[in-house]
Amino acid sequence: MCKLIFFGLCALLLSGCGGGGGGSNSGDLLEGASLSVSADPTSIGLGDRTQFTVYIDDASITGFILKLRYTGTMHYVDGSAKLNVNGKLLPIEPVSPPSGARTTYVAFYLPGSSFNSSRYGEVVLQLRATTIDDTVDTSVAVDSDVHDPAKDPASEFNSKRPLFSPKDEVWLSLHK
Repeated sequence: MCKLIFFGLCALLLSGCGGGGGGSNSGDLLEGASLSVSADPTSIGLGDRTQFTVYIDDASITGFILKLRYTGTMHYVDGSAKLNVNGKLLPIEPVSPPSGARTTYVAFYLPGSSFNSSRYGEVVLQLRATTIDDTVDTSVAVDSDVHDPAKDPASEFNSKRPLFSPKDEVWLSLHK
């Protein structure tokens, strides 16, 4: 009986090995890329802009959809988004225009061919504070999904059903 329990435990433990998802293929599985985000400045007034930098690592070779979520007190500054790969700035445009009243989503398609072999880059963009009733703290969050090469990137994101799981977020203080 002890041998049976021992072999059962060994089989259970060994079957859990190897599934960590790390290494160079993690961006290819489901997530699209590893992301982190920063903002400067983190305290702004009505009408002011803040610049966000989304740090991208392990970008999928098929490309991915970069999604941002923020409150309706802020608006995306048209034409402000740029992809920076090795110091080369490429303008990028949303595949899904900013939408939502209380919570706003904007999505960008980043082709795998835009990245070098290190699969690292940055997206820089600006948001502007547009409506502030009082001092509020709010966050901007980022998420990514791997691109399905069989689909048009514009069809891969729906702001009414964003399937958003934040990978990172940054907090801002908005004041009058």
